[in-house]
Amino acid sequence: MPYIIEQTEDRLCLKIEGKFDAALAREMQNELEQKYKNSKLQNIIFDFAETKFLASSGLRVMVFAKEGLGHDIKITAKNSNKLVLEVMKMSGMNNFVEIIK
Repeated sequence: MPYIIEQTEDRLCLKIEGKFDAALAREMQNELEQKYKNSKLQNIIFDFAETKFLASSGLRVMVFAKEGLGHDIKITAKNSNKLVLEVMKMSGMNNFVEIIK
């Protein structure tokens, strides 16, 4: 599996391995919708420690997490390498995603 999910009552951490591309994005968006139903999620963390590539479709999943699941959800990106960080900054994701190292 190209990602690992760790969930507590109010936090969901997605550890993405390899490429966060269109194929993975569709699967992950469906997963987020399922995990969000009847939950008390307040924070979704995208852990990019093992991510080699972030496509625009991956960015759309992050936007969906914020816009589609609820504006009160905090979105965090952590452990981003230089390439992933650059893509997030160029796309303006840093305006609504907390980026931590």
